[in-house]
Amino acid sequence: MYYATIMWEPYIEDGKILFDGGEYTIRREKFSWLVEGVKEYLKEWEGRKAYLETAAYETETESVDITDKVKNNLIDYISYHDTGDESDHKSRSK
Repeated sequence: MYYATIMWEPYIEDGKILFDGGEYTIRREKFSWLVEGVKEYLKEWEGRKAYLETAAYETETESVDITDKVKNNLIDYISYHDTGDESDHKSRSK
């Protein structure tokens, strides 16, 4: 099974928290479905400056970090949707 965690930082304006930071983990049976799911959530939560924190492929006996592989599959998508401010998308630039 493939997993990915999308995170976002709290948004504070004029000293008020407009929304809390958080995370959301998705699970997909195929790698391509995982990448598409990550794209969907990054788009849905774009206003929260969401980013991919981590991704993994897991079985009953092993766990493999595939974060870089997923990010490499998101490069064109992220470049298109990026605001240009790398500090807003800290994990995107890794």
